[in-house]
Amino acid sequence: MFNTVEQAIEWITAQRNPSRGIEAFRSLMTRLGNIQDKIPSIHVAGTNGKGSTCTFLKDCLNEAGYTVGTFTSPHMVKHQDRIRINGKWIDDDSFLRICNEYYSVFIENELNMFEIDFIIACEFFITQSVDFMVIEVGLGGRLDCTNCLHHPLISCITSIGLDHMELLGDTKEKIAFEKAGIIKTDSICVVGQVSDSVFNVILKQANEMHSKIIRCKEVIKIDEASFLFNKKRYEIQSKANYQMQNATVALTILNELSRMNKIKITNDQLFNGIKRSNWEGRFEIVKKHPILLLDGAHNEEGIDALLSSIKNLPKPWIFVFSALKDKPALKMVEKIYNVADELIVTEFDFYRVEHAINLKQYDDILCIENAKEAINRGIRDAEESGTCIVCGSLYFISEIRDYCLEKGRNDE
Repeated sequence: MFNTVEQAIEWITAQRNPSRGIEAFRSLMTRLGNIQDKIPSIHVAGTNGKGSTCTFLKDCLNEAGYTVGTFTSPHMVKHQDRIRINGKWIDDDSFLRICNEYYSVFIENELNMFEIDFIIACEFFITQSVDFMVIEVGLGGRLDCTNCLHHPLISCITSIGLDHMELLGDTKEKIAFEKAGIIKTDSICVVGQVSDSVFNVILKQANEMHSKIIRCKEVIKIDEASFLFNKKRYEIQSKANYQMQNATVALTILNELSRMNKIKITNDQLFNGIKRSNWEGRFEIVKKHPILLLDGAHNEEGIDALLSSIKNLPKPWIFVFSALKDKPALKMVEKIYNVADELIVTEFDFYRVEHAINLKQYDDILCIENAKEAINRGIRDAEESGTCIVCGSLYFISEIRDYCLEKGRNDE
């Protein structure tokens, strides 16, 4: 039992024990009354784009007057921001109360941090009577603890890329099989932009589950801030090309929910929700002179998406990069190095971080272990009119975001 939320979070984040498995977790949730099924849900899997898609969904549903709980990871500012209602973090009193209420359950079942957070989220959303839950898969899909959801309104696979290969498989098709494990019997699954071979893996799973699959159409880009969907024009805040793809996935889901008579939403509400939506740490510009850009591109596909979106940003391009040990970090370094005017590798305080010196693939890559010093150097070398791009692990972005925001406030 805990007296303060700080004590609770310190204990929760120390729970790194392996999961007992999805069947054991499903059994536990059954004993808890299947609290995960009390509220209509949307289940979102995918290599990249999960968090942004969840945010687009939340903002559009908010525009239509619905209250939406979101469960995402990792956190961006504080641990509590994984659990939000209409974008507002769970309050400390509720977090502490639920943690103490379920403490014996957590202990007896040897739950890990993600499983604990998921239970806290479900209980919080019930007590606050939200209209919908938008649940982001933690890892993969088939064996993820969020796959205890028995009947989500819609399941979604945003994208498929090569990530977590030691757990999910060494090809996109094998990874697609794992993520397609979230498809339930007689359900609906929306699939983002994937190759035909990947789509066929997902389609096979959907057919076996007697489920409907909806493949998102390719994005029709008008300019850097607008696109067409169902012959209607939409605008996004972000200048990142990949966010148009994520918005298209969200719009496809919302259109299907409307067709199912699960929501009532107007074209204006969809337009306004997409336009105002913003997800921290994804192509986020926090300073203008020079431009200081934060992006949680944490795998090869993420780096490709980032690089395709910076073409109109002013040079020089100075990159500050950090990654985790279980990522193809050197392949990401190679991609960045080929376009960067300068590349700085760094590290941060996290047990899974790759040491900066191991990222120094070429002699002219700068290695600055202290992340704040690395960012300061990047801003300096970008000069007044260039761009400093801080990218890599989402845990890295979370760690340095406040520092970068303060740099931006100094512009004012």
